[in-house]
Amino acid sequence: VKIVDDHKVQCRMEADPGGNAGEDFKFIVTGLNRDSALSTFAYRYPNPPSVTSIVGCPVSNVTEDGVGATLECPTEGGTRLTIFGSEFCNFDAVANASSPCISTVRIGVRDCQNPKYINASALSCTLPEGAGLGVPVEVSMNARFSRSVSAVSY
Repeated sequence: VKIVDDHKVQCRMEADPGGNAGEDFKFIVTGLNRDSALSTFAYRYPNPPSVTSIVGCPVSNVTEDGVGATLECPTEGGTRLTIFGSEFCNFDAVANASSPCISTVRIGVRDCQNPKYINASALSCTLPEGAGLGVPVEVSMNARFSRSVSAVSY
């Protein structure tokens, strides 16, 4: 906590400890042994990204948990994939035109190469080499991680 002046106090919220996305947090400031009124400002932790489907390889299918999967991907990689979902954008960085939205996409244990932001619900990247069926895919954005989905098969 930092006292800026007689009317301002700054504090830094820790990263979401889990389970609080979408929940409002309100503040009370205590000074001189007195509490302020409940704040009119509420902080809302950002929602984590989610993956709903992946396309790009020759065959598409829907998994048992309802995620669109891409199948028969080449083991040598190199195919451009498009990942659909939500919360892919770093809204705090939108003002920075040089890199408005940066995400990391992992397919299995490898990073998907050359990720490109399309919009808040779509990313693209180049499939890394790999092998296997139902390989897990995870999108991260500023230390927020999607649920891992088994949506790529080589």
